[in-house]
Amino acid sequence: MTETTNIGGAGARKTALRAVRSPREVSPLEALRWWTTDAGTGIDGHESVSNGPGSKTAGSQAIGFVLCPEAAFWWRWQDGCPRDRRGNALEGPWDLMAAFELVAFDGVRELRWLHSQEGRGRAVVLAEDPQALPVGDQVVFDTAPRRVGDPYRRILAGSLSDVGRGWARLRAARYHDADLPVSLPNAHAGDRPVAVLTGVEYAVEDEHGNLTVVDSRLTGLEILSRDEVKFDARNSPEEQA
Repeated sequence: MTETTNIGGAGARKTALRAVRSPREVSPLEALRWWTTDAGTGIDGHESVSNGPGSKTAGSQAIGFVLCPEAAFWWRWQDGCPRDRRGNALEGPWDLMAAFELVAFDGVRELRWLHSQEGRGRAVVLAEDPQALPVGDQVVFDTAPRRVGDPYRRILAGSLSDVGRGWARLRAARYHDADLPVSLPNAHAGDRPVAVLTGVEYAVEDEHGNLTVVDSRLTGLEILSRDEVKFDARNSPEEQA
């Protein structure tokens, strides 16, 4: 099961969100390789003196999803490329050519890529630790968003079954089946387990002390029993179905 970084705590409210943008338009695979390189390495492999070498790099815990016009699917970063449930590499020109959006996360940083034209687009990496960011054009905020509240949970609708190789299948009446890169523990086999996306939110404060949430960052994918999940106002009834 994918581990989720512990990102709670009293000091979380003071943690600022930082981001860099790819200096040029890239393909989804180029964006992923930029994101998974050692922190301090640029889109073309050049080193950055300003960022310095970092120790927090995307690796075996990196997962994500791709949105295409006719499908959406999950992947796990393994052996230098994104792979599906069968272990097939999604690195050929046709595997990701139809993608219009790609998201990846590893608990430390998140990658967002959005199609622009001819299979290429700009990518953005978000993190709290500047040492975890690859080389890119720094995103300048008018007011730096800071983490607020406890980590949130978003429940993925559907029932789960184990399909092996550390993957679970999510099935819902209104959606196509989705294979998720997360193990289904035996302890949850008969306990109506749920798949949960975890993340954190970032807000800015105005002159009156009012907080406005302006961004969020995904941090993990978990399998929990329904008894373990605390439903709050941010989990809609549809997500709890």
